[in-house]
Amino acid sequence: KSWNLPLEVIEGIELHHNPMSDSHTAAPTIVHCADIICRGLEIGDGGDDRIPTFCAEALRRHKITMTIINESLAEALDLVGDQNLMAAAS
Repeated sequence: KSWNLPLEVIEGIELHHNPMSDSHTAAPTIVHCADIICRGLEIGDGGDDRIPTFCAEALRRHKITMTIINESLAEALDLVGDQNLMAAAS
């Protein structure tokens, strides 16, 4: 709250482990999906080795399809590959 972040961002962060919360935005579900993708790609440190599963009901609620998730995964893989190339060139 001291950073004056928008409520949607705060809810996305606070509620991403419970994407079926009473949030009126898709932010918790989007962060939930991003968290799973990042954990699967070993980006960052979630504090454990667990990769959660997608909450199917939350995905349906916000019309997030597996096509959208697969496209997001492909984009993330491209970004990770680009960063690995940049790190190797340094």
